[in-house]
Amino acid sequence: ENNRFFLKDREKESWNMSARLSGKLSEQVVGRTSIKYSTGDLHRLSARLSSGEIARDASIDRIDRDLSISGSLDFQLTKGHKLTVSGQVRSIGDNNFGDRRLDRDNLNSSSSLSYNGRIADDMNLRVNLRLSFNRKINLDARRSGSNSRNRDLSLDANTSYKRLDASISHNFSVSAKRSIFDFDRRVNANDRKSNIRRGWSMSHSINRKLFDAFKINTGYTYKADDFGELLVENGAQIVREDNSDHSIRFGTSYSFAQFSLSTNYNYRLDREWSHQYFDQQETRFLLRRNAHQNLSANINYKPSRATSLSMRGSRSRQRSGKFDSFSVSF
Repeated sequence: ENNRFFLKDREKESWNMSARLSGKLSEQVVGRTSIKYSTGDLHRLSARLSSGEIARDASIDRIDRDLSISGSLDFQLTKGHKLTVSGQVRSIGDNNFGDRRLDRDNLNSSSSLSYNGRIADDMNLRVNLRLSFNRKINLDARRSGSNSRNRDLSLDANTSYKRLDASISHNFSVSAKRSIFDFDRRVNANDRKSNIRRGWSMSHSINRKLFDAFKINTGYTYKADDFGELLVENGAQIVREDNSDHSIRFGTSYSFAQFSLSTNYNYRLDREWSHQYFDQQETRFLLRRNAHQNLSANINYKPSRATSLSMRGSRSRQRSGKFDSFSVSF
């Protein structure tokens, strides 16, 4: 009993199973489904005291369980056109017998609808719609103020094609993420924890080979999002901050014989605003404005398979100052 490891022996038992099924429902439809389940039991072992009594430390006793079910359907609409529907549900439970305040259940679910097709023989189109839901429940009333529901929605569209010997691609995305706390109106009436973040982005890129050895590439990306409190009772949003991010890049590459040369230039403008409200009036303040620039050049010489020489130099300008770098590798 004087040993510091007395009553610390522990045992863990676990069990799991999984099953998968897939097959053709028809010539154009393929289905897949799977189920997984696991459970674990962790507890400390009992020991006999010098008095003859049996004692056991139950502070770490816990039982975990995890159940997941997923499925998908692939529809081959026509040649070059495919539609996929998928979904998943997962339930996780934690029971802590030593400290009931830690008991919690998690429920996660997600579903998606995606399309992949080829249009006009030279254009690829991909669209994906995704919905996800997360539920966190603390079973002890003293921690129930943190019970929450999270809902995410996103839509992505990508297209790529060739025009005038140039490879062109576009990407567009919108999203919304909501976190809703069950007792927000009662527990946090003056400081709401429920929130929402909305965002959208787009990017465009062009790559073209002017000659056999000379290539150029350019691109533009824009991202914007806002974050604020969510009033659950009426669905209104109080915006607290919003951000915007512009990014432009341009690069060239040239290769001849054993030499290759490439240059790249990047410019990025990142801004953040704060929103304040007074007497039913909204005021927007610029909190941060960061401009980043980077110019780099690479030279490579490879006279044989076993010998190569590389040189790289760059200059970047940021809010914190200017930075130069140069490296040589043989």
